Amino acid sequence: HASDNEIMSCRIRSGYFRWARSPGASSLPCPVSGPLSENQPPESALLIEHRDEVFARLAADLSRHGLQVVRATSACEGSKAFRVCQPSLVIANVRLLDQSAWLFAAKLRLAEHAMPIWLYQPASAPNDFRMAAFLNVNEVFDYGGDLIELSQKVMDCLAGVTHGTAGVKWVG
Repeated sequence: HASDNEIMSCRIRSGYFRWARSPGASSLPCPVSGPLSENQPPESALLIEHRDEVFARLAADLSRHGLQVVRATSACEGSKAFRVCQPSLVIANVRLLDQSAWLFAAKLRLAEHAMPIWLYQPASAPNDFRMAAFLNVNEVFDYGGDLIELSQKVMDCLAGVTHGTAGVKWVG
């Protein structure tokens, strides 16, 4: 029998969902925390990224910040993970393999109005800002293809959420 603090993994297609066993729980639920309040840090993050190196860097950074990270490699997997795990934060690459993260964000907003959604891409088009505002996407990170820059922007923004100072719509 697993200890209460043990991390369990379950392979779902090409992505890995990581679960933490809740004390006294007989099943293996995903970390569930609901939407963020203004001064509440997220407890779990759904990270939708198909590239292993990008996922590994962001997941390591998010884990060091105290988040349980749930991985999906496509919007389809992201939808399933969202329904099962109900993360408190969604971070996604705009260029997903099976559909645009903009469409995925629109679908998420139908299910969850308050949860933070952060998207990232190498460079934004002029219409992206309007799309982010329309879909109530909380953050859009332009990172110029530099993984270290993306990591830093995500961590800076997460620190802002943790301290109740987030409010930037566009991080470029």
